[in-house]
Order: sequence, then structure tokens, then C-alpha cells
Amino acid sequence: MNKDTPTTRAAERAIAEEAAEWFIEWREAAPSKADKLRFADWLSESPVHVEKYLAIAKAYGVLGDVDPPSFVDAEQFIDDTIVALHGDLDTDPAPAPDLSPRRRWVGWSMAASVVLAIAAAALFIPRAEPEVYATALGEQRSVILADGSMVSLNTQSRLEVAYAESERLVRLTQGEALFEVEEDLERPFLVETASALIRVTGTQFNVYQSNGETAVTVIEGTVEVAPKAQPVAQRAVGPSSETSPKSAGIGRGGEVATLAVGDQVVVKSGSEEIAATRVDNLEPVTAWTERRLMFDATPLGEIVAEFNRYNRQRLVIDDASLNALELSGVFNSHDPETLTLYLERIADIEVVASDEAIWIRATTSTP
Repeated sequence: MNKDTPTTRAAERAIAEEAAEWFIEWREAAPSKADKLRFADWLSESPVHVEKYLAIAKAYGVLGDVDPPSFVDAEQFIDDTIVALHGDLDTDPAPAPDLSPRRRWVGWSMAASVVLAIAAAALFIPRAEPEVYATALGEQRSVILADGSMVSLNTQSRLEVAYAESERLVRLTQGEALFEVEEDLERPFLVETASALIRVTGTQFNVYQSNGETAVTVIEGTVEVAPKAQPVAQRAVGPSSETSPKSAGIGRGGEVATLAVGDQVVVKSGSEEIAATRVDNLEPVTAWTERRLMFDATPLGEIVAEFNRYNRQRLVIDDASLNALELSGVFNSHDPETLTLYLERIADIEVVASDEAIWIRATTSTP
């Protein structure tokens, strides 16, 4: 009897489409516990489901150069997959389905299959290229990473994500980001910038790159920071590494700084020094996530530079004597008028707007 009937082909095509939907869904968003249970149920319905899912993964290149053929034990594969999927659930895993007598079919190697199942369950499928997230001028966005961690990107920022089995690595190549990291003691979360290396297992912290410097501010938990200028052999941040220096508190040049809530360090590019400060009020550090800019006795030159990060119509100080003028206040980062209206209330300052720029000058200066 010929099993390759139109009905059979249509059924297999439908399963392949379901497998593709699962694959895409699990690559784009962190799954909930309910999603993991549904995926386990779907896999356990038939060895064909497992075969089609593996075929999709192979098509996308996530299995690498795995040499077929070999025999895959369907029941064992599903057992291992369900155990992996239930690994972080509060409830006990449901018993594996009874597939007696055992069914085998030609597929990829058992080892590669189990690795794929565990990787898919945790959403740590290897990728040939890192995931890239970026924002344009004035744009902000939040991204949920594969492990459930959330990253909020500020204006003109760029982030590369390359997760592996032993670590979660991201590179902030430009701009600013607020990280809310899901705890995983066995897989540290590493952030690399042009001048600093940052290591956490689960916490919240802000990273800002500007003028060749990296500022790291801890909002919750603890964070370890090391200058990137250290020798390559010492770049593994954290006490668990045999080659990394021991954490010795904030401000010890060439060593790892262990930061607590309210600590902020600035690491300059090419330097092994860590400049430390204490931030009593953390609200201004994260105010940008609500499109606010908060200043406390801040020079006008710095305030203008901050506004220009978000807006095409640039603010220009037309009188050097105004750069050091200290101001305090809360403003809308995407509306320079909230600042200019405030400035116009100050004696001896005038604001002149054009299509290209907003000029700030002392009334005594010559246009």
C-alpha cells in the first residue's frame, strides 16, 4: 500500500507548518510556563512532530553540521524533552506518553536531538550571528531576550546578543540601556562595552556610553565591573573565574569593582581605573525610560547635550558664558520647548528658534 497519498502529504505539511510556528515563536519571545507545557504536549503527540521540528531547526542552520543518518529513539527523545521543558516549572512533570512498542525512525543523531530539545526549551538555540537591536534618533524600545531578561534601549543605541550554553553575552556597542536580568546562577549575564566588562547573575542596572566612557549604575542587586583595558587573560569578570582578579570593592584600579544598589562607576576607554560615586537618588538615572530628563544643579552645557541626544532640532548655546550656568528641573526629553520656556523666565537669557536649531544666548551678547 502506498502511504504517500495526498491526505498523508497534507497532514505532514500541516505538522511542518505547526513546527515552523513553534520554532519562530520560541525564537522571538520568552515562553511562559503554559507555553512550555503546550510545547511538551505537542511534541509528545507523535514522533512526526519531533521529526518536523528538527527539520525546521536544521533548515535554519541551528544544528550545524550534523551528519545523518542514525536512529533516534522517539520515546527517549520525548522523555528528555519533557524533562527539560518542565525543569523550571513549579509542578511535577507529567508522565511521558506510552509509546509501546517503541518506535524508531531515521533522523539526526540522538545527542544532537536532545541538545536541540534542551536548547529550545530554554530558548538558547545557538545562532550563527548575534541578534542585533538598535534605535534611531529619538527612538526608544524594550526587548525581551531569550532567557526572559528585559532590555530597554535609549535613543541611538545598539545591542548585540549572543547567548551560549555557559554564559549570556551582550555587547552594548553604542548608547544606553537599562537591563533587568533574569537570575541564572549557572549562566552569568555579561555585558561588554568599549571600555568595560560587566557581570551579573540577576539584577537591574543601567549602562551608558558617552565620550569614550561607560557609566554603570546599580538599581537592584549587585553588579561586578572590570575595565576592559585589563589583559585578555583577566577579562573574565567574576570571582568564579580562575584568571579574573578577586573583587576588592569599588575604585581599586585594575581589579573588579563589586557594586551594590546606588553605586555608580565610570570606566574610561583605555584605562584600568574605575571612578566611583554614590547615587542617593536613582530616579534621574532611569527617568529616560519615561521620556523625562531630571537635573540637579547641572551645567547648561550638559543639559543641552542631553536634549540633543533625542531631538533633530538641536539646541545651541550661542554664548560660552552660559555653559556653566547650573539649573535644576524635570523636562520632557522629546520636547526642547519644556527647557526653552524655563530658560526664558531667567533674566538675561533669550531663545531664538529656527527650523534647524534653537539658539540660546545672553541678552547682552551681539547676534
